[in-house]
Amino acid sequence: MKRIILILFLVFFMAQAATCLAFEIVILQSSRAPHYEEGVEGFLSSAVEVVASQGAKRALPDTVTTYYLDGSVTGSELRQQIIDNRPDLLLAVGNKALGEALKLDEVPTVFLLVAGGGELVEDRPNLTGVKMVISPTRQLESFKAALPSIKRLGLVYDPERSAMFVKEAGRVALLHGIELVSEEVQRAQQVPERLAGMNGRIDAFWMLPDPTVITPNTVEAMLHFSIDNRIPLLTFAEKYIAMGATAAATFDIYDMGVQAGRLARKVLAKPGQAIPAELPARLNLRVNNKVAAKIGVMVDTAALRY
Repeated sequence: MKRIILILFLVFFMAQAATCLAFEIVILQSSRAPHYEEGVEGFLSSAVEVVASQGAKRALPDTVTTYYLDGSVTGSELRQQIIDNRPDLLLAVGNKALGEALKLDEVPTVFLLVAGGGELVEDRPNLTGVKMVISPTRQLESFKAALPSIKRLGLVYDPERSAMFVKEAGRVALLHGIELVSEEVQRAQQVPERLAGMNGRIDAFWMLPDPTVITPNTVEAMLHFSIDNRIPLLTFAEKYIAMGATAAATFDIYDMGVQAGRLARKVLAKPGQAIPAELPARLNLRVNNKVAAKIGVMVDTAALRY
């Protein structure tokens, strides 16, 4: 009889516990900008558990509360509101949001769409996220897939800023039968001259995310060089497509949100354990078809969902 009572008690206890398997998730957004909303939509699709409300596997749904840094409350008031929620996890969307989240270092935090976020993880075991970095390997492989005729690829870089990037790019280029034609600069004013010296030596130019190299004047010089010499300009940001670049390897923001959601579930499943930040799992390849036709470039459209 005692055994039966004990078993019934355990069954009742486990049934009650099943209804409490829910997490409190707080989303802190820098603004309501469309790209932030897109990333959050992806996050919610993978981070928030869809649970049964009835039956043996019933559980309470995860609770999600969203705050926006719109100036309606002070930073200290906002942080107190978040603390009062006692969240199990915080998603910081954008640099401004992460700045506030880091002041709540006791709350496990996942960052999304944060420039330089990956550099902050090393000394913060409670912090992880999806880095806003597309590796040179992924960029180069996507460009090669879309433009398989590339044999000689030019680039200009500041060795103080991009030496490691260019080193990895050179290794990958060799694997794909591409000769990397690189020129070093120390000042943005040197870029136009280096570009002019590449005419006739390359069949595509790769615009790197190098702060020394990228200025309004140098971008204009690259665009003119591309059109005037019928050389594809390959870049890292979609905004340059609208300005006249040929192709861009860019972030898939929704998928980055999905990836951040998966990281969140890992954090919630392993409290107290450091979860490494990740590079984006997927990228989008955008092509300016009008420019490609104008300079006579054939694009493999099958590669556009790389």
